[in-house]
Amino acid sequence: MSEDILTVPEEIQDYRHFYLTGNQYISLPDIDPMQGGVCSVNALHLGAKGLLEFRGEAKKTLLSPFIRLEGKEFPLSNKLSWNYLHSWIPAFMLDSKKLQVEGSIYFPPGHRGGVYCLKVNNPGIKPITLEAGFEVDWAQLNLVIFKSRELEVQRRAFFDKWTGSLVMEAGCGLPLVSMALGMAGGRSWHVEEQSPGAQRAVTGEQIYLNPGEEKSIPLYIALNIEGDGAATTVVDLRRHGFQKLFKDTVNWLRQREMFPEPDISGSYNEAVRKVGNEFNNGLQTEENWSIGEGLEGKRTEGIETAGETAVGCDDNTVRSMADQNLFFNFFYALGRTIDTDELIPVTSRSPNYYVSAAFWGRDCLLWSFPGLLLVDLKIAREVLVRVYSHHLDKAGEHAHYINGVLLYPGFELDQLSAYLLALKNYVIAAGDWSIIKEGLIKKGIVTVADKLLSCRDEDTGLFSTFLDPSDDPVKYPFLIYDNGLAQRALDFLADLQENKHINFLENFRGMAEGLKEIIYRLGVVDGPLGPMFAWSVDGEGNNELYDNPPGSLQLLAHYGFCSKEDPVYVNTVKWVNSYHNPYFCQEGKVKGGAASRHAGNPWPLSGVNDLLSLNLSEGSFFYNVTMDNGFFCETVNPSTGRASTGLAFASASGFLAYALWKVYGTRD
Repeated sequence: MSEDILTVPEEIQDYRHFYLTGNQYISLPDIDPMQGGVCSVNALHLGAKGLLEFRGEAKKTLLSPFIRLEGKEFPLSNKLSWNYLHSWIPAFMLDSKKLQVEGSIYFPPGHRGGVYCLKVNNPGIKPITLEAGFEVDWAQLNLVIFKSRELEVQRRAFFDKWTGSLVMEAGCGLPLVSMALGMAGGRSWHVEEQSPGAQRAVTGEQIYLNPGEEKSIPLYIALNIEGDGAATTVVDLRRHGFQKLFKDTVNWLRQREMFPEPDISGSYNEAVRKVGNEFNNGLQTEENWSIGEGLEGKRTEGIETAGETAVGCDDNTVRSMADQNLFFNFFYALGRTIDTDELIPVTSRSPNYYVSAAFWGRDCLLWSFPGLLLVDLKIAREVLVRVYSHHLDKAGEHAHYINGVLLYPGFELDQLSAYLLALKNYVIAAGDWSIIKEGLIKKGIVTVADKLLSCRDEDTGLFSTFLDPSDDPVKYPFLIYDNGLAQRALDFLADLQENKHINFLENFRGMAEGLKEIIYRLGVVDGPLGPMFAWSVDGEGNNELYDNPPGSLQLLAHYGFCSKEDPVYVNTVKWVNSYHNPYFCQEGKVKGGAASRHAGNPWPLSGVNDLLSLNLSEGSFFYNVTMDNGFFCETVNPSTGRASTGLAFASASGFLAYALWKVYGTRD
């Protein structure tokens, strides 16, 4: 007999929020808000089939700033006020009578590194002397694929006089990955061995400040395959300069914001000074962080910035949440490998996500991909080509390693259909039918079509699945949501066939129309609010009333299976958002939003589903949720609105950004 096993995530008991940033090559997923320390740095590595992570000893940060004022430690802990500049650059301010300190961490796209910049200002009436710098405590190189495990590698840290960089290199015979850090002017680092296998390095600069005078202390950070590559990348970053790199980062972000901020790109100093002022949305501490009350449909006619027009809410709520998750999706559900420079889609580049550094077809193609289309059509095209070249053989299977090898078996119909639905969405968004003619894509379409047809049950005409959209075993083999996606995939195949893009022997138009009729005949049941779609059926009269946020019946109209006015659909959406649904949240701070058997707390995905369906709650699910410090997560605690499972859920953040843009904003 088979076992009905659910791989249920463990609920987080001691949630602690972090700040994060990065670019295509490098991720900083856990920046400590208490003192500004960087707990870890990682990069995708195709040879290792996951993330390679630099980390310090337990309870120690990998990289920390420090300041000594007049020879005494000037503590940063508990005093930092944080915000995200342009929704992606974490920046902090400490304002005291003795010293003002500002910091920002930014990684310009296209570079294998970035900058951690401190700035100190003397607010007093007398000159002061201080030392400012950074210290490193490196103890581990970890491999992250779902879980993190320490690698037994040779690690060495040394100061390279030629490039003026601290080099931290790890390998086993041949090098695996290296990180280099450099100060302006090539300032030297003092390196020493700590406990066995742990290296510590310190660098600092003596500074004399007159009243009102300020000084910037930039640290350049780079990753590469081995030490010389990392160190010379630091040289390249220094040649560009921290102010130019900051401007380049801001310009890139501003060109892609859905809800643009006012222009703060004039200078580095002016931009960072905004922290704590008009752009401070209350993101300083876990205690006072809240989304606010801004999703009630306030709209403006044209907030013009940088040649773009955003039409949407006139408060900071939608802007910060939408753009923050848009960039989170772009940089954490996607990355370039440090060893081969290939573009790789993943669940998340943050080890805080419990199934990080892997590939799910659903995550990439149904959730992340709509967000990618909003940022960069060229990159979206490259992602499709990558998926079709490396993840086609196991299309529809539960989870893959990043190189396409099967990681976690189990067939899921929605994941198979996603290959065709993402391709359709790209063609519509880009108007680029040429992708269909590419041999790899053309061959892939046929492969997916053949596999899809193999799922068709001859007796009922429905399509079967082994696992549901939360990767759990099904009660009955025919899920109506999954069959709705399959019907849309067949409809797209019919379009390709009729426009002579691909020749098929099958009559896909007839199949698509036939499947829709079968779903209405076998998949519609009498519910407490009237006729509605069942969650699953066996084709013999048995059915199940249920809904699952990662693959909700609420999305059938969004994907074009039915209209939003269809009475069966309307009844279904109302049932999902009512007390008739045993997993609908009725109590606590978070009112509304559905859970599931897989995870019993409300899913932010259910809030996204509501936005894209009838929007019954008008986005109110997001009024009182902080999720994971503003970033998407799997579920939230109904009493606090904070993440309870699935921290740093990068791939699904693209779906949230897309839904907020779809409902509250648009672009010229």
